[in-house]
Amino acid sequence: MRRFALFANLLMAGLLSGCTSEVDMANLSDNTLHSTQILSDQVTTIQERVARLEASKEERQRSLIRTTAALDELRLEQRKLRGELEESQYRQEQVGTDLDYRLTALDQRLRLLETRPGVGGIAPGQLGPGSEPPPLEPGLEIEPPMEPIAEPTLPAPESEPVAVESPATPEPEVITVEPPAIPEPEVIAVEPPPAPEPEPVVEPPALPPEEDPEAIRLFQRAREDYQQGNYEVAIILFKQYLRQYPQSAQAGDAQYWIGESLYAQKEYNAAIVTFDEVIQQYPQSEMVAAATLKVGLSFANLDDKPNAQFFLRQVQENFANSVEAQLATEKLKQLRR
Repeated sequence: MRRFALFANLLMAGLLSGCTSEVDMANLSDNTLHSTQILSDQVTTIQERVARLEASKEERQRSLIRTTAALDELRLEQRKLRGELEESQYRQEQVGTDLDYRLTALDQRLRLLETRPGVGGIAPGQLGPGSEPPPLEPGLEIEPPMEPIAEPTLPAPESEPVAVESPATPEPEVITVEPPAIPEPEVIAVEPPPAPEPEPVVEPPALPPEEDPEAIRLFQRAREDYQQGNYEVAIILFKQYLRQYPQSAQAGDAQYWIGESLYAQKEYNAAIVTFDEVIQQYPQSEMVAAATLKVGLSFANLDDKPNAQFFLRQVQENFANSVEAQLATEKLKQLRR
């Protein structure tokens, strides 16, 4: 009996312990699921924060790129304005020199006219006080005044004297002869010859930029400056081409070569903005593939591999059979190493 009671006790203890283990396992499983859910929510929250930080970082980087490009643009404009100011000063000096020469020539001519004798008479101021008047012309002599007539003497009357009035003595007639008026000298005004009237300008019909000799010459000059390494001059000329011929079929090419000039000067941020303008503003241009490739290469030079890989893959996808796609593939292999 004792053995049976001991066995029964052990059996009951085992059953009770088994039930307890199952309850503990169930509780443990619930706790594990709850902890896993909490960890999953935390991981999701962390991933969202990381994504927001990356987006914010990309936006800040793009803002920095735009700011740098704007600064580069201001520097170029400053250099251009400085050149225009120097040219204006030079022209002003040239105008001043020409004006001095003309004033000197005019002063000499005036002095020469002042030294000439009066024409047709005596110059003003020549007849001063105390000088004798000029001789009169013949036939204008001044006659002397007439002598007064003597009164007649009458004999003494025998009868009563009769008062006889003596005839009135005529007053001598005074003839006043004015001296001849001295004619004033005739002043001959020497006027410069009239300027020839400009011929009417007949404007020829406007040619398209591709046929306009001025447009062709300007684009070729800009390309020559780029090839010779005069990148700043090339940028100014290409921008002038865009201002004068914005509707030209080569407008996209001009915008692209501005980006190439910036890229050659290692101004990668400004180059990215310029190449992106080729993609956005001239989507039909033949330079879109090259511009997209250059955006990727510029990001690679800035050690921004994610953006570099993104634009290089764009070249592979959108221009699969082009030379630019082959170059993009080679650059992607280098970035993976």
